[in-house]
Amino acid sequence: MKNILIVLMLIFSFAISVSAKESDSNIRWVKVSPDNSKRIVYLDLQTMQEQPDGSIKVWTKFYETEGSKDYDARIKKFSNYKYEKVLLFVSKDYSKLNLTKLILYSNDDQLLKEYTLTKGWEDTVPDSIGEAISLNVKKYKKHIKSDKSRNQQSGDILRTGLNILDIIH
Repeated sequence: MKNILIVLMLIFSFAISVSAKESDSNIRWVKVSPDNSKRIVYLDLQTMQEQPDGSIKVWTKFYETEGSKDYDARIKKFSNYKYEKVLLFVSKDYSKLNLTKLILYSNDDQLLKEYTLTKGWEDTVPDSIGEAISLNVKKYKKHIKSDKSRNQQSGDILRTGLNILDIIH
């Protein structure tokens, strides 16, 4: 009985150490726009997914500040506009963006309007929000987890526990 308790404690300790290493993977929204930008942009790290072609799909959130061109246009159309979410793809080499969906939200977080975008891949402009998004997707790519890596981590914990049992007996 004492041996089983020791094994369970070791497995629990190992599981905690693995989750501590991955604690930053629980981060959801990360600001990627420069501090002086009229456009405040966040990446949703939990939605980042690598696609079969190597591109990365991710949701972003844009807050326009007063005086920006897009803010003024949105307010003219929707008086209670607050922010927008954009679904986009970043190319494998991080040099192009493909925006596919734009959703506008109100001050009380209600859907105002949803657009499907079909412009296709566009080069990222140097020193732009697009470049900031691409560079941060590259930086945070480690947050992309496949089902295979999750299953392997669980298997590693189980194998460690079994190895400890073999040692004790």
